Amino acid sequence: MIGGKGSVSQHRCFRQPGRYQLIGPVGGHLPPSGVRGYPKGESGVQTLTVVSLDYAADHLLAAVQSVAVSDGPLQTRLQTVWDESVQHVWEKPCLTTELLARFKALWDRVTDPTAGPRSTRLRQLTTSEAVAAVDELIALAVQTAVTASQAPDDVRLATLGDLG
Repeated sequence: MIGGKGSVSQHRCFRQPGRYQLIGPVGGHLPPSGVRGYPKGESGVQTLTVVSLDYAADHLLAAVQSVAVSDGPLQTRLQTVWDESVQHVWEKPCLTTELLARFKALWDRVTDPTAGPRSTRLRQLTTSEAVAAVDELIALAVQTAVTASQAPDDVRLATLGDLG
């Protein structure tokens, strides 16, 4: 999905006082919401990261794929995908309010509450809890991908503050 409609992509741009001039990709498209600028030193060149539902879908689907094809105990595979893919969904607003609520509920159920609210360390899960977490991760990844494919470019992405 990277590079698709409303997806996460990296664009180099030249920063002029008070404005940005994008440099590639030709014919590139930036949705009006979710654009963040990150300074890249004194050279005047910055990178804009466009964050969207596709960003979340990409990371969640990568997690599902990794759990499915990797070897080892389920708890270990789940911890690996939490560290390598799932945690990225917390980094930027990239889910709708409904999806973020589901994501947060899953996160809260499986992570170790003594490690901090955004720690990726999972608590020790029973086999049935680990299987349920994987099932929920699959459902969330699929729903996020479906929502991303149907959402308008200016879909409102939620923050934890939106959950009340």
